[in-house]
Amino acid sequence: MKNIKAFLTAFVLFLLTAAGIHAAAAKGLPRYNIRIGTWIEPSKFVCTNGLAQLLGGENAVAVFGSSELRHGQNTEFGGNSIFRDSDMDPVYIGQAGYQSLTHAITAGALGETLSGKKAVIIVSPQWFKDGGVKKSAFGSSFSEDAFLTFLKNDKLSGETKQYVIERARELAADNSALLEKIETDIELCEGGIHKEGMSRLREFLVKERTDTGLFLKAWAGGKLNQEKGQQREIDWDALYVEAVESGKKIADNNAYGMLDAVYENQYRDLIEGDGVKKPAYRVDSKEFEDLECFLKVCTENKINVLLVMLPFNGYWYDYLELDKTEREALYDRTKELAKAFGVSYADLSPNEYEPYYFEDNSHPALKGLVDMNEQIYRFYKELEE
Repeated sequence: MKNIKAFLTAFVLFLLTAAGIHAAAAKGLPRYNIRIGTWIEPSKFVCTNGLAQLLGGENAVAVFGSSELRHGQNTEFGGNSIFRDSDMDPVYIGQAGYQSLTHAITAGALGETLSGKKAVIIVSPQWFKDGGVKKSAFGSSFSEDAFLTFLKNDKLSGETKQYVIERARELAADNSALLEKIETDIELCEGGIHKEGMSRLREFLVKERTDTGLFLKAWAGGKLNQEKGQQREIDWDALYVEAVESGKKIADNNAYGMLDAVYENQYRDLIEGDGVKKPAYRVDSKEFEDLECFLKVCTENKINVLLVMLPFNGYWYDYLELDKTEREALYDRTKELAKAFGVSYADLSPNEYEPYYFEDNSHPALKGLVDMNEQIYRFYKELEE
């Protein structure tokens, strides 16, 4: 009898705790502050309700990207420093492995929230390998919450949805658990009125999980309810001067345009040991089709887009013998896509040999980060005005 009472007591306490967490999560999804807006955290990226909350303000800008969003965050040139207490509220979406297809799904899931608003996609030329995004990277970044919400977005054309469905199936082909999840979601969303109840229940359970996950992560990390300081103007000229001064101290002792410490720790031995080979980037990469899908999603949801094209590190890729003609072909195809969809385009490719622009072989640092963030901010101000 004692054991039964103890079990019942524990079960009731569990239910009360779960109910308390649910109530807190339902009311306590993070409000915007710069620490959570620029937070690189998967529980944020997979939570559609949480992203919608962060992007609901009139100053919010969705910034889709990959590993460059994390690099430089501990410096005065990262977005979390530059945009602190500014009039723009960036919401970073992405980390290493996130590419156009994942961002297309998330943008489609956020369609109603982002309609008429500003969104940025930072495109890295390193995305454009033969098959595009790796299967493992797509699996790691996949959000069932976003996928279900994407499928239910009636602003999206059947053609756009079908492209995403077929690409998701293709990329999940070697991951049986992910493929089963994708097929179940597709079946429930396309199954007619007799499956509507099951679809709603599944969506409820998925969102319950992602909402609670984000709330608990944000709460544990002390990122809830941070207050904004007094608004200040961003002095871009001063930032460029500071970036050059910093560059002279930490990026002046190697021939590859990198931070000296990064070169010494990651690249010098590779070069001396001839441990690097020419990479294969292609103008017919599947990634271009995925990027086109992202732009279609934004067009169909009336989202105002800026496409930021990052440059190759010219010194490094000259060493790898990926010549300028091959690199420019990738830039040109990206520019053509932006022009075809009538979106704003920030072409950073002329900075391949700019001093104090890179951290390593690809990620912007110092002047590169200032430049990238200035392009995003000027896009925000142009639309605002």
